[in-house]
Amino acid sequence: MTEQDSDDDDEALKRRERDYPDYSNELAGRSTKIARFIPESVREEVRASKNKEDLAEFLTALDLALQDPVYAALYDKLLGRLVEMERQTEHALESAQEELKETELEFTATLNQASKLPGGASVFRDMEGNVWTEDGRLLEGEELDQVVWRRGKGATYEEYLRHRKQSEYGHPFRALRN
Repeated sequence: MTEQDSDDDDEALKRRERDYPDYSNELAGRSTKIARFIPESVREEVRASKNKEDLAEFLTALDLALQDPVYAALYDKLLGRLVEMERQTEHALESAQEELKETELEFTATLNQASKLPGGASVFRDMEGNVWTEDGRLLEGEELDQVVWRRGKGATYEEYLRHRKQSEYGHPFRALRN
C-alpha cells in the first residue's frame, strides 16, 4: 500500500463519517438536500432549476455520490470485492455439499454392510465384543442368538457411531441440505 493509497483511504473515511448522518436520513426516507452531495458539474443545473426538489428527489444520495470519482472508485472496488466473496462462498458451499453427500454415502454403506436382526435392524459389534443395535440398545441372550451375521468385515459399533454422527447429528454441513 502506497502513501497515496493511505491518504485516499483516510480521506474517504473522513468523508464517510461526515456523510453518514445524511445517508441515514436518506435511507429513512427523510429529505437530504445538502449541496456537498451534489457534484459541482450538476450544482449549476440545480440552482438554475425552478424546482430544485425535482432533481433532489430524482437523484438518490448514492447516485449523487457516484458522480464523485473518489466515491465511484471506492464503490467499484467494494462491489468487486463483494462479487469475488460471493464466488468464493458459492464454491465453498458446492464443496461442502459434495462432502456431505460423500459422508451420507459412507453412512449408507455402513448400514448396508451391517449384520441384521430378523426385523431388519442393523447391529454392530464393538471393540470389546458387545453387540449393539443401530438405536444404541445392547443385545444379550435370546436377541443375540437371532442376529443374522454377515460374512466379511462389517463396520464396528464405534465406526457406525462416527459415521452416524457425521451424517445425521453433528456434520458441520448438515444445514446446507435445506
